[in-house]
Amino acid sequence: MAFKESVLAKLFICANEYNKLIGIDFVITSKYFVNKDAYLLRFHKDNFLHLTGVTTKLYAEEFFCKCLHKTLKLEEFDCDNNDEIKGKVKEKMKNLSNIGNFFDCELIFQESFEKNRVKCKIATSDGKCTLGFIKIKNDVHVPLTLLNKNQIKIENAITNFKIEKVVK
Repeated sequence: MAFKESVLAKLFICANEYNKLIGIDFVITSKYFVNKDAYLLRFHKDNFLHLTGVTTKLYAEEFFCKCLHKTLKLEEFDCDNNDEIKGKVKEKMKNLSNIGNFFDCELIFQESFEKNRVKCKIATSDGKCTLGFIKIKNDVHVPLTLLNKNQIKIENAITNFKIEKVVK
């Protein structure tokens, strides 16, 4: 199976996993947070595309819906322009294919997370990957980046927190 065909099959799995998080507000609180008492994390359809590492001319929400309904075609996205992109997409597919259960794992958090050019208000890691969030309107934080492995520095890690799942 060609790389792009493999990615297409994984995109369908990843969209299904990501869809498990849509419609749930994750409220994270900790007495050890410095910038805020609590963070509201929310997953939207239009954030999925950015986490995959692929490129497309489709609108982000349309891309997600086509992946979810398994109607995306090979010619509607790119992911194999060079070896560096292939490697990043492969890592993202591996981590995104399990994202639906992410908040059921043992996690750590970090406020004001930075990695290279990526700046997030808060990030969390399960040790296998790091998910970074940015603030949008109404104090809601949405996913900006999905990085391979734990990228949170141990000295910045917050391990004492509470997660409340609120189904909307």
